[in-house]
Amino acid sequence: MPGVWIALIAGVFLGLFQSLHGNAEDLPIRTATMLLLAIAAVLVNVLTLSIFGISAYTALSGRAIFFFGVAGAIHFSGGWMFIGLAQRRVGVGITGLLVGATPVFTAIIAWTLIGEALSVKDLAGIALVVAGVGVATWR
Repeated sequence: MPGVWIALIAGVFLGLFQSLHGNAEDLPIRTATMLLLAIAAVLVNVLTLSIFGISAYTALSGRAIFFFGVAGAIHFSGGWMFIGLAQRRVGVGITGLLVGATPVFTAIIAWTLIGEALSVKDLAGIALVVAGVGVATWR
């Protein structure tokens, strides 16, 4: 159950950050994204240290740190830059709804690249996400 709570907290932070990022219209997208990255890095490290202590870092291998860094760079420099561009063109609300399709892409990529199995429940959840995003963005 702790994983569910962590995911819910992550969702709240995602919504908060997305709203802040979308409303930073006076800043260039790259500057707003880098500022967001800096705030997120500080927040995540403070939370990690306060919950797990320094052992959370000492237990990591160099390979794990490398891949975590690469994933973070892709996510923030690519993902958040495009989100920022989308928010300025169609608004924060619509962009947030479309970002709701992220689990679909995550499941497809995990299945394709690392062979993660998708159960019938997973596929039903993906179908619900796609249907929900479709209904919410229908004009």
